[in-house]
Amino acid sequence: MTTSKQVKELFSAADLAVLTGANPPTEEQSAVITAPPGQLLVVAGAGSGKTETIANRLVYWVINAGIVPESILGLTFTRKAAGEMAARFALRLERFANLMESVQNRQQTAEVTAVLNAADFDLDQLRQRFDTLAQRGMTPELLRHPVSVSTYDSYAGTLLTEFGTLVGRESGFTTITDAARYQIMTDVVQSWTGALGVKREGENTKHLIKNLLSLANDTNSHLVDLAEMKQTYRSYLSVAEHLRDSEGSELNRTALDRLNAILSAMEFGRNATGVIQAFNERKQELMMADFSDQTRETVRLVEQLPVVGESQRERFQLVFLDEFQDTSVAQMRFLSGIFRDCAVTAVGDPNQAIYGWRGASAASMEDFGDIFCSDPQQLLTRTLSTSWRNDEVILKVANRISAELTTAPSPGASGKARRNQGLQPSASKPLRARPGASSGIVYGIQTLTDIEQSQAVVNFFRLWQAQRVKLQSEGTPTEKLPTAAILCRAKNAIPNLAEALRRAGIPYQTRGMQGVLEDPGVRLVRAALEVTDDPEKGASLLILLDRYRLGLSDIQAVGRNPHRFTPYQIVMEGGAEVSAEAAIRLEKLRGILTELKENAAFATPLVLTRLAHRLLDLDIEQQLPGSPCQAGAYVEFLNLVRDFGRIPGATLSGFLNWLSAGEQEEASFADLDFEADNAAVQIITMHAAKGLEWDWVAVPNLNKNTFPSSKGEIWATRRDVLPYPLRSDRAHLPELELKTQTVLTAKGKVSSKKGLLESYQEEAGQYTLREESRLAYVAFTRAKSRLLLGHCWFERQTKTERLPSKFFLVQQDPHQRIFTDADVAGGADGPDIIRQDPSAAPSEETSGESVAGAQNLLTPFNAETFAQEATRLGIALPSVEWPETEVTSIPEKSENPNRDRFEGGVWPALPWTQTRQDLAHAYQVTEDALASGKFGDGISQDATEETERRLSQLLHQPQTRLGTGDLLGRISATGMARLAQDSEGYLLQRLRPLPQEPSAAARLGTYMHAWIASQLENEDALIFDAGMEDGFTPDQRKLLHKWQQHYADLELLRRLRRPQVEFDGELYVGEGVGAVIPLRIDAQFEEAQTGKIWILDWKTGRRPTPKDYSQWLHQLGIYRLYWLQAHPQTPAEDIVCAYVFLNEDDPERQLLTLQDILDELGISDYSQDLLVSNLTDRGKEADEVLEKFGY
Repeated sequence: MTTSKQVKELFSAADLAVLTGANPPTEEQSAVITAPPGQLLVVAGAGSGKTETIANRLVYWVINAGIVPESILGLTFTRKAAGEMAARFALRLERFANLMESVQNRQQTAEVTAVLNAADFDLDQLRQRFDTLAQRGMTPELLRHPVSVSTYDSYAGTLLTEFGTLVGRESGFTTITDAARYQIMTDVVQSWTGALGVKREGENTKHLIKNLLSLANDTNSHLVDLAEMKQTYRSYLSVAEHLRDSEGSELNRTALDRLNAILSAMEFGRNATGVIQAFNERKQELMMADFSDQTRETVRLVEQLPVVGESQRERFQLVFLDEFQDTSVAQMRFLSGIFRDCAVTAVGDPNQAIYGWRGASAASMEDFGDIFCSDPQQLLTRTLSTSWRNDEVILKVANRISAELTTAPSPGASGKARRNQGLQPSASKPLRARPGASSGIVYGIQTLTDIEQSQAVVNFFRLWQAQRVKLQSEGTPTEKLPTAAILCRAKNAIPNLAEALRRAGIPYQTRGMQGVLEDPGVRLVRAALEVTDDPEKGASLLILLDRYRLGLSDIQAVGRNPHRFTPYQIVMEGGAEVSAEAAIRLEKLRGILTELKENAAFATPLVLTRLAHRLLDLDIEQQLPGSPCQAGAYVEFLNLVRDFGRIPGATLSGFLNWLSAGEQEEASFADLDFEADNAAVQIITMHAAKGLEWDWVAVPNLNKNTFPSSKGEIWATRRDVLPYPLRSDRAHLPELELKTQTVLTAKGKVSSKKGLLESYQEEAGQYTLREESRLAYVAFTRAKSRLLLGHCWFERQTKTERLPSKFFLVQQDPHQRIFTDADVAGGADGPDIIRQDPSAAPSEETSGESVAGAQNLLTPFNAETFAQEATRLGIALPSVEWPETEVTSIPEKSENPNRDRFEGGVWPALPWTQTRQDLAHAYQVTEDALASGKFGDGISQDATEETERRLSQLLHQPQTRLGTGDLLGRISATGMARLAQDSEGYLLQRLRPLPQEPSAAARLGTYMHAWIASQLENEDALIFDAGMEDGFTPDQRKLLHKWQQHYADLELLRRLRRPQVEFDGELYVGEGVGAVIPLRIDAQFEEAQTGKIWILDWKTGRRPTPKDYSQWLHQLGIYRLYWLQAHPQTPAEDIVCAYVFLNEDDPERQLLTLQDILDELGISDYSQDLLVSNLTDRGKEADEVLEKFGY
């Protein structure tokens, strides 16, 4: 591998930007692109275009140094990022290759003309340079060879596959994920006969397994020898025991508790090494390895087998390491073992190093030169500091955080010099705005409680929603519409915010595992599995009882039965005096639970999950229009079960425990590859938001002790934390010395009792604050143009008020400091946090000058600024309710108003956390709460979303202040058809969207739709629950085969090509209606000869008679309006929308087009005006229904 190469530059960085269609590089970008191919560290700020820049660096050295693409390696962390990197590399090289080919073949293409118009050379000069390039051996064919791009984990796996047998590693290892690791560790713990330590209060098996897995992962990430680990624990345990025996009586209560925690943790750690050894051996026996095993094995491979490094250095002449700040110590070790002193470009941002909990070292950027260079003086460092994402004020907000990070105290004992004086912090510059950037707006709110904060957040996204509707109606392409997100520090904040959006009718999506487990269908399946595994899981049983819609009096009878049977006994054996209808429903539930119980003894978790899904009729319900049960969420849940079940001996109980354990972790479960719905507000944690961006972002709960966390981690008291002296990055971590110290009383006198680790905890707190500050920087830089920062004095049921976070205060006053020992000044009567500096009021049109001088970067978000924003966006002022958003202080000893609401308004235990539920007590508490008159708005908003929603349905409590928009604001295209057929019945179903038992016809229709989709997508087999077709009667199977034959005989399909199957869309209707119509299209084609677009909707019923055509008009009309909105370049006459009635024997009657319906009804065209008129008429009907039923 060549580390430096003298080359004659054929094309400059600016030339290549023109030739490959890239943006002209800035001075900083040019410095990165043209830097010699040695060891290069690029410190790239958030949104600074690092991927584009390294792609241009790659092209520069391919063209000017003759490095062929296939001898270049690019590594990043996720498959998605790897795909984007590979696509960017290929795009740039393909454009250059095409241009080179055209010029050499003397083809004057439009591309060539455009390049010559933009470049500083003529055609002859360009041809001459291409000829020189060809003489060097670089051809268009070579340029089209792919660059090797993969994830760090995949690259390690490739090395093990290729070379592992040379160091005695058997072939055939399977890579496992967290679910399988959990099951293996569970098996090891259950068979473990040795000691583990004293059980702590509240600790259970799930906590124990989580602690052991955390330690096991860290031993791999930091390459820890288990014998050394055991000795370290023994040493600290010995010191702690001596301290207890010699000075224990002299310690104050806090110090004594801390010492006892250290003794417990050290004893646990000492014994845990044996369990981890058994865990590793068990994985070896099963021929399984997790990613941390794989990385550690790769380190051993590289260090024991020089041929590995030699082969890779010979193969790759240029290496790009993306997101380098997130690499673990083990990853850096094997990469430096291969590519030390080679042409390596590492790109990252030290301010975005937020993954320490998964083994990454925040010091990786600092250590790059020492690790990859024999002579660190040879290291080149470049920076990228122009943000191409964020508007000006948002950058100022981010820079106030990064400036604090730059001046933060270095790790190490307080006031002491660093232990390794050779370490130098990586260079970092403040971010600056792109040329022509708008000023942007950062709003600030302070509310009394998180309930009012949620309402303000809803109002913020009302503006976003109205902006989307306006732009969509103006023909803005879908991919250019503004996007939105809420970023939460902790998962427990998500349900309240999601519920507030749901009540407001604003679409939202919870990402990753959170979204899967909150899907209503998945919750039902999980509840059935919970009850099957443990009949005493009353919270889960309650969810199933709600599925079958037991009334309040029947629930009371179940909970207060004279025999004092448990709810499960009542369901399975009877014994309660319930209504006749309830008895029928309980019989249905009894049958489901009985079948699951009978299969539980021998069936795998995967089989039980599929069975529960089918028995609950969810396989059909998730296919029904408007169903809240998403098929995608169930598929992801099945994947989790399938992965967990790969381990021999995997049990249902183990799987459910793993889910429960993972839910309690803030950073648990790898994010799944969900397809984001950009028409919905994304609600995710800040960790999950890294690498993403949105136009509108809200960051709530900037409260002291919430974000940032006030807890300084004392590793010696934690069972799940690897001792810092064992970590490879220990030079960057606080140093713990286990000894007592003198402390002062509140009056400043020397206490008679000693303290323990007070100084260390202070330093550890500073270390934690650095981690949290980087997370704040990541969160704030996700916003492009609108950012809302929120503080609330009371969260959930906290007894004491929460002061504003330092991250909030520093934006209001630049003289505030994040890294200080002093408490935030002001207390409960604190400063006026969001008092607006007049010069801070931004406008879209102005430059950043007025904003630049502003001291307070936060614009108050209230009714006045809300109206100003609506004017700025050119939208009608949305009608909203306003809480008080400038609560800058509260009286001393104020009580949390949430506490009254919480005590009376929710069930006494939340789902998944308790094993027993007293339904009689739950009934009484809820009824008393409602009778008290305190809850005019229904059930408390403080419960988790699922508990509140289901309890509200169970008690048949109508929502208050419902309006027409609640029923028609997001009515689907098929809903419009159903509305035309039975308006009152459909509106009532929208009012109380409880599950409906699907009919046999619905089951057949769903199967037929899936069969057609499989035919169009050329799938070999239907992915359907086993036994579904077996559930059809002979007559039903005959009917199904008839439909399939009619489909196969469709002459129309022979004229169509390029099918797109079962995709979703949204039609925005903005003219005075503000409606969003979600839709799902069965199939869309292009007609081969004419190029016309055909949109087909499969029907398994009979063709309607002409007198009923009005009921069939709107669905097809909406499809055509949607296509015109999404593809404005398509002429309306080239869009054909049609129903296909597969139950009709006469081919002439099988096709019914929108034009057929319009001609019969005497309507010239289906326009948006016609749709708006219909929605207006339906709005009157909705008002009548709301009034009729007391809403």
